Amino acid sequence: MKFWMKEISYSQVENKIQSGYKELFMIGQFRIVDAYKIIDSNDHTKDIQSHFILDTKTGNNYEISVELAYGLVSAFYCDGDRRSLLSNIIAWVKYMNGKNRLATKKTDISNVLSDVV
Repeated sequence: MKFWMKEISYSQVENKIQSGYKELFMIGQFRIVDAYKIIDSNDHTKDIQSHFILDTKTGNNYEISVELAYGLVSAFYCDGDRRSLLSNIIAWVKYMNGKNRLATKKTDISNVLSDVV
């Protein structure tokens, strides 16, 4: 599986949610969002999906891979240990904050998280 997470600006989020979005769940100050943008080209229409962790407290935004989003949704709805899930998301955000980095492998993310995903 391809796990990744990167910090992005609000204008980048706005660009990717032009056609709509759904909040998958909210935990603590974090909204986990599934968004899409429909692009019309000359020969066909394309639907581009994106997934985000939006921090409602700080205003920071993180784009995440679909695999990571699925792991978070599964942990939220199936695992039942929401306190650990919130702690792990907080750890991710602290790891990502201000460093303009891209975590691209599960091992990068596992350095700051327990095995939630």
